[in-house]
Amino acid sequence: MINWQDIIRQGAEIKASDVFFKSGTAPYQRVKGVIEPVPDAQELSPEDTSQLAQSLMDEQDWAKFQEYHEKDIGLTVEGVARLRINIFQEQNDIGLAMRLIPLEVPTIDSLDLPQVLKEIAMRPQGLVLVTGPTGCGKSTTLATMLQHINSNRRAHVVTIEDPIEYLY
Repeated sequence: MINWQDIIRQGAEIKASDVFFKSGTAPYQRVKGVIEPVPDAQELSPEDTSQLAQSLMDEQDWAKFQEYHEKDIGLTVEGVARLRINIFQEQNDIGLAMRLIPLEVPTIDSLDLPQVLKEIAMRPQGLVLVTGPTGCGKSTTLATMLQHINSNRRAHVVTIEDPIEYLY
């Protein structure tokens, strides 16, 4: 079986945002918006991607995947990154897309986000909705706001997300 964790480690070192596994091709990654092959990686067979997918799921999740042909999971590669993984069926083969999420939650200032987010985060109550297309920074924006709350006041905050991306 492929050593996917080494591929994730290599991707994290060069700040890849995503790593993709698809049979018939070597794994590839998105770095600064450009999709490129993972250096020195071997072409994957349908068995490789199937084994990888099965290794990431328990029996119950695998059964659901068999029924619905798609599954989203979150997990952590210790010391490297948190992953949001989409496992999907594509033309009778299994593919995986892994989004790398930094273990350290960035700050509002480090991302040059509008300062009004700090003001919103400090309000004692309310509902915040952040919307937009995939990959535009919704989860990271909310994570920075939650980190600001956790650093500056005591509060009971409820998030609804599946899978969970950032851990606090």
